[in-house]
Amino acid sequence: MIKKAFFWVLFLGTGILKSQDFNCRVQVVDPNNDASYKQLFGALQVSVLEFYNNRKWSTDNLRPNEKIEINITINIDQKLSIDQFQATFAVQAVRPVFNTNYTTPLLNYFDKEFTFRYAELQSMDFDENQYNSLTSFLGFYANMVLGLEYDSFGENAGSSYFGKAQNIVNIAQSASESGWKQVMGSRSRNRYNLISDFTNSRFKLLHDNSYKYHRQGLDIMSKDAAAGRSVITEVITSFHALAKQNPNTFAIKIFFDAKVNEIIEIYKKSDNSEKMKIVEMLKQIDITNAMKYDTILNK
Repeated sequence: MIKKAFFWVLFLGTGILKSQDFNCRVQVVDPNNDASYKQLFGALQVSVLEFYNNRKWSTDNLRPNEKIEINITINIDQKLSIDQFQATFAVQAVRPVFNTNYTTPLLNYFDKEFTFRYAELQSMDFDENQYNSLTSFLGFYANMVLGLEYDSFGENAGSSYFGKAQNIVNIAQSASESGWKQVMGSRSRNRYNLISDFTNSRFKLLHDNSYKYHRQGLDIMSKDAAAGRSVITEVITSFHALAKQNPNTFAIKIFFDAKVNEIIEIYKKSDNSEKMKIVEMLKQIDITNAMKYDTILNK
């Protein structure tokens, strides 16, 4: 992996176990506070935490200050049976920015199609070539986070991890659980379509832009804010062209859902002409967050 020795650990909070690649925090939430499931969901929380933190995911020997920070919330939406559940999976991953105490979001996503089986003391075995409703799902997002992290440090450096995530989806094609297959319409933003974007050669620009945004943009801003912002403007301009050719590309939405608040802060100190230009592009790329971008003009 591209060396990150210049970064340091910001903090190690409670609930983090000694890790291989991830510093992962996990919370399992049962909105109904069903007492009969309290022990089970507590065990699930520990199992998921250990699944991420105690397993070797990357091919590199990461130093303690290179561990990848992840926050996960599993919100139990429905109990389908004594050991089968429908949940929403919220995952947030960040990486530090050079020479600052700031972490930049890499992923901020809610997967609403998480159906899985879990029984207390269940083994959390994972084989990317065998489907399991729980561990295949968790393994998919482990590799997505690694792909995004590596891409942010090296040109196309995340490709092997995106390939692993694609393989998990391929193996899951016979699964009965939703989110793994190609669908159209309102449900098209699922795991199948997400990884399809990241492994599609037509969208190589996604990987190029991630590297430019992070290493050539954010990471130099503590030294030269104007130069870093200029590179980020190039990235947004590039995304604007890609979005015009490929409207509603899922992976572009993933990028801007993670970066929207950060981008607003980056441009609040730019001049009015730059603000107007960038807001016009952002509102066309990221329609969902259009009203948020208007606040750049009011800074």
